[in-house]
Amino acid sequence: MMNEREKHWCVYAPVVAGSHPAKWNTWEICERIIAEKIEGDFAEAGVMAGGQIAVMCKVLQKYGDKRLVHAFDSFEGIPMAGDNDLELCRKTYGYHAPGTPLKTSGESASTIQNILRNFVKWDIDKERVQFYKGWFEETLAKYSESVGPLALLRIDVDLYDSTVPVLEHLYPKVVSGGFIIDDDFGPMDQAPTPCRVALMKYLGGMPKDFVEVEGNPGTVYWRKP
Repeated sequence: MMNEREKHWCVYAPVVAGSHPAKWNTWEICERIIAEKIEGDFAEAGVMAGGQIAVMCKVLQKYGDKRLVHAFDSFEGIPMAGDNDLELCRKTYGYHAPGTPLKTSGESASTIQNILRNFVKWDIDKERVQFYKGWFEETLAKYSESVGPLALLRIDVDLYDSTVPVLEHLYPKVVSGGFIIDDDFGPMDQAPTPCRVALMKYLGGMPKDFVEVEGNPGTVYWRKP
């Protein structure tokens, strides 16, 4: 379990999008992976300004663990929403018609250079992170070939069409007993989010034995069978 000093760091160092309970959850899962000696690197799809990958790196630095953190993002912002997303998403992010080039909505944009500046402020070793830039639908098939086994995959991509390639190309990389964190699962007392629909279609149903993150409704995690 993380101590109060570590919890304080999560609150006051990586002050970027995402709740504190979500960052504490990532910290504790990373520690469980190291304690249980689960094979594989860490990865996040949907990085924004780097708060979650910073937490992953900080835990690795704490234990002197040499595994890598793979960071996948367009680094141009969330793309426009498609037909499989909610009307609210299309109003927020704009509409991407099928067969047309992907374009950024401008929301949640952060460059790699901005993340690296944050890493300096947060005392994070940038050599622990491998960045992969591009729209998931266009690049993950190529990028995923260079990624080895994963002990942790965190998914925070907001849209149905962004979720699908992450599941297709990164979920198979997660080892048995490894962890998946889904930030877009949505509260269980509400209708399924498009991201949850994509997940259920890929898995053929709900993930087994998932846990809702206390204090952060809509974020869940589970272990791959």
